[in-house]
Amino acid sequence: MNRSMRWIFVAGLLGGLFSCASVRTSGADPTTAPTTRPASRPAILSGASYHRAGGFAGTDDRIEIGGDGSMVVTGKLMGHKVGQLTEDQLAPLIRAAEHWPELADVYTAQKGAADDFVVTIRLGEKSVTASDAADGVPPLFMEVRAMMERAAGQL
Repeated sequence: MNRSMRWIFVAGLLGGLFSCASVRTSGADPTTAPTTRPASRPAILSGASYHRAGGFAGTDDRIEIGGDGSMVVTGKLMGHKVGQLTEDQLAPLIRAAEHWPELADVYTAQKGAADDFVVTIRLGEKSVTASDAADGVPPLFMEVRAMMERAAGQL
């Protein structure tokens, strides 16, 4: 990745970290004064996603994480859930996003692999796809995958 692209990524990440607080109004009474959500919840740029397909069962599981930490889980193995990430769950994803662009786009399985899961994870603008049967999948990918799966299981 060239130096200017890295600075654009870092600037986007920092912009998300220091963005203004959003304003919510109560749905119950339109005359109620708006409340603000603390600005401390950082964004993962434009959000994050996880897609797992394949395996013997032919699964199709998905996790979508909004820039505000909202999470939607759907799929054959993961079920259907909606929730909100905690600060403790979101912080490691933000840290991982800093090094995510350094990963290759694809880590493929060796020829002849059968029934492997293929997982695609997007943090911000960068997507990385890896097969369970691939050699050399970086620890960062495996850590982010585990974090997202764990968070989905805790909803």
